[in-house]
Amino acid sequence: MYRRIVLLCLVCFWLCGTVWAQQLSEERKFIVPPNDMYLLSVASQADCPIQIENAKLLFFIGPGSNWGASYRLRNAGTKPLSIRSITLSMWGAQGVGLTWQELTKETEKAALPGQLIAIKEDDRRIKVVPLTDEIRDKMKLRGPLHTVIVLMVEQVKFSDGSVYSDERTSKALQSYFQNVEFVGYKAK
Repeated sequence: MYRRIVLLCLVCFWLCGTVWAQQLSEERKFIVPPNDMYLLSVASQADCPIQIENAKLLFFIGPGSNWGASYRLRNAGTKPLSIRSITLSMWGAQGVGLTWQELTKETEKAALPGQLIAIKEDDRRIKVVPLTDEIRDKMKLRGPLHTVIVLMVEQVKFSDGSVYSDERTSKALQSYFQNVEFVGYKAK
């Protein structure tokens, strides 16, 4: 009996591991939602050494409600930057948002002024597919503007140990969106 339970557990672990590995290797499909419903905006941060370019909001096509953004990061300063990590945040309706950290590929190699910053790639493969009428209907992407989402650089950790931080603005933005939605619901 004991051997049968152990064998059954091993088979379950093997099956779970196989399914999990297959999900990681499968291409995950995303769409860019229409701007007239979900508008992604990049925060203007004049003193930030990093510039966000080509930002696009992404919605996962599939079970669950996974969302994120694609973008490029560029050295917007006047001197080379050796960066360890960049923390980004994205805030929208009702203060809902994400904060995540991007690690640079080569922390010892400096990004020259105006140069793109190479970040480590995610192990999961993603594909952005066109927004079709079928996907729009399935994901209920019709109607008026639903929310504005702001993407910003929250923190940059440099290889020399120094830090650029705009966490105060990130927290203020989150609070602002919480209050805007609360006031909007109250007035209805």
